[in-house]
Amino acid sequence: MYMIARLKLLMKCKEEEIIDAFLKAWEYRSSRVDALFDLIIFLRDNNRVALAWALVSIGVRIPPTKDVLFIRHDIQQWRMLDEYSILAARTGNKGEALNAARTLVNSALFNQVVPENERERIKKNLAEFEKP
Repeated sequence: MYMIARLKLLMKCKEEEIIDAFLKAWEYRSSRVDALFDLIIFLRDNNRVALAWALVSIGVRIPPTKDVLFIRHDIQQWRMLDEYSILAARTGNKGEALNAARTLVNSALFNQVVPENERERIKKNLAEFEKP
């Protein structure tokens, strides 16, 4: 179901079809966050930040899956929290943005799993969130 959603995205289907496909994929296996994460990115990229913010607020609270096959570990290790901070800032939740970015930067995994170019971007975001 997740691959169907990704194909609909690649084929540039109607927005409603893409959203529905990602939601169905997530509902089918709600313990996994890959379909939810891709939906959040799609919504953000299409200026649907309020809905993306609502969904990322759920996504950061989903515990790591016990599945072992085809898992995108980066989403739960750091990407979901990063997206949470970005969407918090875009929706005017500066305190949430700041807390999430700080949590990510101070994480033991930050220097281990986050690519260097992404670490720089996240640190710049944090500096921006810290401004009065």
